[in-house]
Amino acid sequence: MQPEKPQFLKALLVAAFGIAAIIFADTFTRDITVSPLVGLSALFIAAWLCGPRLVFAVLVVLASVVAVQLWNRGSYFGFHARDSGLSYVRLLTFLGGGMIAILFSAYRQRFERAQSEMTKIFELMPLPILVGNSSGVVTFASEKVVAMTGLAREEVIGAQVTEILGTQLLEEADEDWFNHWLQASEAAPFATEIRIGGTRVEAKAVKIGKGSQASIALLLDDPPDRDSLN
Repeated sequence: MQPEKPQFLKALLVAAFGIAAIIFADTFTRDITVSPLVGLSALFIAAWLCGPRLVFAVLVVLASVVAVQLWNRGSYFGFHARDSGLSYVRLLTFLGGGMIAILFSAYRQRFERAQSEMTKIFELMPLPILVGNSSGVVTFASEKVVAMTGLAREEVIGAQVTEILGTQLLEEADEDWFNHWLQASEAAPFATEIRIGGTRVEAKAVKIGKGSQASIALLLDDPPDRDSLN
């Protein structure tokens, strides 16, 4: 989870950007739907960067600006008074969208916290574990996995899972293990064989979560110590 101070600064910048964008857009158009749309765009930017409390604060600030713009009796260039018959509807729509942005922020924060806790648990396990996101990017690799790759940790984290582990075909299956994982059900582990650091290793793969928020977790079999074989 991000520190509170950087998040506050981000929220402040998003609020300032939203206010400026709303006023700028309203200056050049008579369409009173522009204010809510621009404000909602700023809110979802805040939801992506900040926690729900700060998103709520941004919502209060932008809702005040949107309300003023909706009932503004003229424009900066002397246009005639606007039709405010649907102003209440548009303001309520904006507030409804703002609540969705707050819920999105809360969900994102909760997911990030769960992912962080899961990573901490994996770090405590003396096992070869690798975790990636739904795009196939490595987000965590235990020390044993890093050692098995023969690469530096900086090269492993952020790389594509298939670049690190290859796409060895599943036994008796006409597809590679990554595509099989994409189609697998949540929490339904399956066995596969991968190639890591020039060595073929058996592994268990499982999907954690659903959709674009899913993570891939692989538990690799610990290969025999080469020194013990000599």
